[in-house]
Amino acid sequence: MEQILEVISGYADSYQVYASITKIVISFIVGVIIGVQRKNHQQVIGIRTLLLICISSTLLGILSEYAALYTPGGKGDPGRIAAAVVTGIGFVGGGAIMHRGLNVKGVTTAALIWAVSSVGLSIGYGLYLASVLVFVLILVSLPFFRKFEAKYFPIDKMRVLTLTYDDGKVDFEKVKEYIKEKGLILQDVSITENVKKEIQEIVLHVFASNEVDLFGLNESLKKTGKLVKFSFTDV
Repeated sequence: MEQILEVISGYADSYQVYASITKIVISFIVGVIIGVQRKNHQQVIGIRTLLLICISSTLLGILSEYAALYTPGGKGDPGRIAAAVVTGIGFVGGGAIMHRGLNVKGVTTAALIWAVSSVGLSIGYGLYLASVLVFVLILVSLPFFRKFEAKYFPIDKMRVLTLTYDDGKVDFEKVKEYIKEKGLILQDVSITENVKKEIQEIVLHVFASNEVDLFGLNESLKKTGKLVKFSFTDV
């Protein structure tokens, strides 16, 4: 039985076989739980991606240790594969970052990919306590600081506010006042005027949260002139 186990697993010691299985199972659970948490927040990266990253990093950790310690004459550096994983995972994380106009999305997801990979490698090397601690911190900190940032740092995205006035007359000071009242931060303004048609278009780049009261803002801006078009979009 021991010989069959050695042929199948590569280990002569049954303890190492069970330890490897335990590592992979733990990393699978970690990847699934973090993936579910991400999907609950409507993120593109989810369960399958994170569990694959976690278990494959664990397997590579096991492989690097095995190659250095258990292969015939193996006296290599067990950190070489891990170093390659750390380098390579950056390409996966880079693919999760998207640039839309003046807004950048996916930086947290890219960092999470890096973190899950490091947890997987740590499990692969048998550092269970450190792995569990980082896993718990990831699981707790993501939703907590999401709410914290939404409450105390809500202005996180650049938007475009386009206003079109029919008679070409607008009280721009009032426009700025109402924008400020609704919690928007004015960044840039461009004004286009069609004298012949008596139409004036004002394009404002503003920082705004997702909780902007658009109906209230629209009603307020109607008091600044003959507003015929109101548009509020992402950059």
